[in-house]
Amino acid sequence: MNIIEDQTVLLIVFRQEVFHDGKSYKPAKKTEKTLAKVSVPSVEAVESGKVTLKWKRVSGAYKYEIQVSPDRNFKDTKSMYTKKNRFSVKDLLNNTKYYIRIRAVGKRKTGRWSKKKSVWTSGVK
Repeated sequence: MNIIEDQTVLLIVFRQEVFHDGKSYKPAKKTEKTLAKVSVPSVEAVESGKVTLKWKRVSGAYKYEIQVSPDRNFKDTKSMYTKKNRFSVKDLLNNTKYYIRIRAVGKRKTGRWSKKKSVWTSGVK
């Protein structure tokens, strides 16, 4: 408990409540909710060394984080970002299976990862 005393005002702060002149004031609650999970991305095109993805927009998303990896556990994976709901991943190895996941990123919150999607760069199997 903190007591702040001034010449004319006495405030008592106790567990995030402020008491002043016999009245209790609670701070405003944050109303920002968590972001929804991105749906499983669909593969629009598979070309030589390139995969184009598309997914449904998430309300409140500022951008999307995409991870593509040959490792199903996404170890040592770099993230790519886009503000659109479509993205092309380039410079991939041919005849390689890749795992893809996406999540929505808000100004203060981050959604959960989508389910993994696997794709072969030589064609969808």
